[in-house]
Amino acid sequence: GDNQATPPLPELVPPITLVAPWCFQALMLSDAFHRGKLFAYRLLCNIVLSSQDVPLPPGLLTQFYRVVHTALTSSDQSTVNTVVRYCGPRFFSLQFPGFSLLLLDFIHAANTVVCCQELRTSPRTEAMSILGTLLSFPTMFFQLPLLQPTAKEFMARSAPDAKEHVVKILLRSGKTESSGVARCIALSSLGIFIYQQLSQVNCMPVHPKIKEAINTLLLALKFNHKTVAQVASDILL
Repeated sequence: GDNQATPPLPELVPPITLVAPWCFQALMLSDAFHRGKLFAYRLLCNIVLSSQDVPLPPGLLTQFYRVVHTALTSSDQSTVNTVVRYCGPRFFSLQFPGFSLLLLDFIHAANTVVCCQELRTSPRTEAMSILGTLLSFPTMFFQLPLLQPTAKEFMARSAPDAKEHVVKILLRSGKTESSGVARCIALSSLGIFIYQQLSQVNCMPVHPKIKEAINTLLLALKFNHKTVAQVASDILL
């Protein structure tokens, strides 16, 4: 409880290959079991994103990508919220084989979360963290085949302008996001974007959105939320 000692490992740890199939089967149930399906999504995310002693079986990863794609492109916001909350930016830090296939799905899902008016249940912090993470990805990732965020379809093609969409969402969130923490993350991400662009000014043309990004930070200085204003000030300094 004091974070000073590592708790002992449990004597028995159920094997992933035993538990995961139960979750995949649960996701095939009807909507009458909607709450149970949300728990299955949560458990799958926790299983896959937990530290593993050995690489995950390719078949399990393939099935996981399939259900995550279906969830992130779902019309049911609670399903989208669950996967965004329990995958978060950690999904990208682990860099599983083929993880880049889901980049557009996560951008689409994060956008639906930040556009949602429900503040209490939506994982706005995780969604903004995902967008900030993707903003720092090399452009080459978006030139790879990416699954299109279309429900029940599996079409892959490159999306070289995907980062522009991420910048657009972050700019909007930096101005209008209602959650203080999420807005701070958006502003921090814009600060990174500005730094990246200015550090490459001798190699490429100035990005057309850099002026708007700077203005967004300047406007945040006058925001009536002390923490948001402080974050904007720290970034500009």
